Amino acid sequence: MNTKLRILALLAIVLLPAVARAQGGGIDPTLDDDALVPGGPELLDGSAPATPTATAAAVPAAPAPDPYELQLGALARRFDEGVEAWRRGEYAIAEGRWLDVLAESKSSAASLRGRERILDRHALLHNLGNAAFRLERPLEAMGWYLAALRHAPRSLDTRANLALARRAAELDTELEDDFAASVGEGLDLITPSEARWLALLALGPLLVALLGEAVRGGRAWRLAVALAVLAAAAGAVPLAHHSLHGVDDPVMVVRKGTTTVRAEPLEGRPAIGEVSAGEVAQRIDELPDWVRIERRDGTRGWLARDAVFPLVR
Repeated sequence: MNTKLRILALLAIVLLPAVARAQGGGIDPTLDDDALVPGGPELLDGSAPATPTATAAAVPAAPAPDPYELQLGALARRFDEGVEAWRRGEYAIAEGRWLDVLAESKSSAASLRGRERILDRHALLHNLGNAAFRLERPLEAMGWYLAALRHAPRSLDTRANLALARRAAELDTELEDDFAASVGEGLDLITPSEARWLALLALGPLLVALLGEAVRGGRAWRLAVALAVLAAAAGAVPLAHHSLHGVDDPVMVVRKGTTTVRAEPLEGRPAIGEVSAGEVAQRIDELPDWVRIERRDGTRGWLARDAVFPLVR
């Protein structure tokens, strides 16, 4: 009995700091009542990305609104200007307004109250993908949709539009007939923060079972411990997937055809391979005109900056 209690105490010492860390920073901060939340676009008839919807500024009337609230109102108006331009068929103007919102939201997030996000970034990136699609830039549209899916991986509209953009870019849209690839795609529907919380919650039944087995003992509690271990292992699978296969700073190749990967960031240097349009790789270094990437097979090389599209937005 004393040995079991010591084991349980050791597990508690190891796990409690992890719980504290997960509660302290596991979920990205979001806003509540004063958040700018653009309406999510929906598909029209499956033939092309749909018209975005307008957003209403959530700025409460106040005698002296603070700079943060004023910035929210300005971003909301700029977003709605883009929506109105979209409805008039002025897609380039709509794209410009939404790009302004994206840039201004990053700068204001750093200067106003330290907020990371002050708008629904998934909806904004989705709309930018729609604009690029209408402007006949399907590869860039794919990049925006992939960036949007990093914020909302289970969005059916964004995934449907991504498939449309792939077809427009004349890329292969058939699903891989590979069990491991299918499992990986399913695990990608869980965000990294959700995976951390799922792994943490899966430890709860294990702690209860260990406590019961240590205090009461018996075959039933031993069986409960075995089942809880299996549940904890299953709960850790998404986290392990993101740890092993996740890409911290991904970029997508948006140059048509194939692009040469060079050993050094200079034209004319030896080519060490080629990448195809639509391929996603990890960015590991960059210069003003070049980006160094690491491909899934581990090879590293340099690409021209205008050939890649950053997916972290």
